[in-house]
Amino acid sequence: MKIAYKKHRVYYYLAFGFLWLIIGLIGYDHQAADNWKNLGFFMVAILYFAIFLHKKINQYLTIKNGAIKKHTFFGRKIRLNEISQIKRTSYGYALISDKKELRIFAEFIDKKSLPDLTQFIDQLGLPDNKLACKNQAL
Repeated sequence: MKIAYKKHRVYYYLAFGFLWLIIGLIGYDHQAADNWKNLGFFMVAILYFAIFLHKKINQYLTIKNGAIKKHTFFGRKIRLNEISQIKRTSYGYALISDKKELRIFAEFIDKKSLPDLTQFIDQLGLPDNKLACKNQAL
């Protein structure tokens, strides 16, 4: 199951990629010898396009094969059987094991995916004493 980003969060990177590309093209002079400065604008544009593609393809969270993986730059992963505590906080959830902690920010998640995540966390079957702040609303 994939938990999606909000669309504006993903397309933000696409818009800034085009912005940096346009800035690079405006400053480009094909006859000048010192066009290496504009190469920086093109590199930033490529970086933003790459981030857009990564976020569009992988989305925010993937839940499969008994693990939850957060698709960030370094990618955090926690196995479901290792989760010892789930905290509902003002920003979302914190999944805690003995060695790791995975924070899930609800503000990044698409409105259509948030109920799926909430239902999944409720189905994990942790005892009431391990589900901190159970009745606290997001």
